[in-house]
Amino acid sequence: MNKNLMYALVSILFISCEQILEEDIQKKEVELIIPANGIRLSMQNVGFLWEGIDGAESYRLQIVNPDFTVPQTLVLDTLIHKKSFRQYLDLGKYEWRVRAENSAYQSDFTTYVFWVDTLNSSRISK
Repeated sequence: MNKNLMYALVSILFISCEQILEEDIQKKEVELIIPANGIRLSMQNVGFLWEGIDGAESYRLQIVNPDFTVPQTLVLDTLIHKKSFRQYLDLGKYEWRVRAENSAYQSDFTTYVFWVDTLNSSRISK
């Protein structure tokens, strides 16, 4: 048997077995907790917290300014194994999102908006 063909077949078999063993998390949703959607924060050292989901090995956390539709600044794009993170942010509007990942699958992103405004701290509507 051709050596390249053998490597290709072994690779396909390995990937297929890995997907069978991993839990499919594509239809699950990460619940974002802090900061709440639509809130104005009076602190620039912002804590991010979300609820974990079964089958996830890690979480992709992204933060942009001002939003994902027309981002001006990618503040953070990281893969972490915890369900919390802390980041210092300048004043302004931000969107943050999280998705769950394992070696075979990933969930959709859940996205929230918030503002860092040291003069105010309250929930506002979009």
